[in-house]
Amino acid sequence: MDRGLLGPDGSLLPRKALSSIRLDPDGTPVEPEEVIHDGSPVKILPSSFEESAPLNKLPITALAGFCVSDVYPLEDCEIPVGLYSTWFAYRKGPERKEAMVLVREDCAFLMAGYRKNSPLVGLGVVYDFFDAASTEDDMEEDDDLDFAMM
Repeated sequence: MDRGLLGPDGSLLPRKALSSIRLDPDGTPVEPEEVIHDGSPVKILPSSFEESAPLNKLPITALAGFCVSDVYPLEDCEIPVGLYSTWFAYRKGPERKEAMVLVREDCAFLMAGYRKNSPLVGLGVVYDFFDAASTEDDMEEDDDLDFAMM
């Protein structure tokens, strides 16, 4: 005897298959969805649990330009200490997240997210707006400003 749901066509849907089978409102199984981008179908990529991803060594400074959205602790990690880039997808789908693996002496983490496109700024920042030389015309138009002018 097996537990599940009886479909309208008389077929038995096992209880453990309910999370992976798509049904229409009448309870009939439907074909998997097709993702289309710019008029052409997009290939569905496997998840990280179905396919292994390559690791590329990075300098530890690369972590400063990375926006982390998800963190997963890694147990029994046998990777040498350092920072590595890879990809991560929790479920199969058309896109994957960029990820970094940070391995320390005592623990390891997989961090999914994306790289920021902002350079790091040094201690001295030059502001051309304030350093611009003033002209004689600027001195003549030295009116007081108040909020009524807006």
